[in-house]
Amino acid sequence: MAATVTGGQGNSATNAYAVVGGGTQNFASSSLSVIGGGLRNQAGGEHATVGGGRQNLAGGSASTVWGGQDNTAMLDQSTVGGGGANLAAGTGAT
Repeated sequence: MAATVTGGQGNSATNAYAVVGGGTQNFASSSLSVIGGGLRNQAGGEHATVGGGRQNLAGGSASTVWGGQDNTAMLDQSTVGGGGANLAAGTGAT
């Protein structure tokens, strides 16, 4: 049930099987959440993923932000592919 940070600086993985691959000041806080890298990204939902980028948030369960900047996948199974300042606010929204 270990959380893992494999590199970077100031990164945190704080729940069972959470992973941060690298980057700076990224925070994977729910079980099975993953952040590949980037700067100040958050994966807060269970099974949430942030691929990279800057200041992105995957907050819902199984939500995904692939990259970009200032993007938010708010609810369960929502996805933002990239770009800037995008919001996927509904369950299953893209």
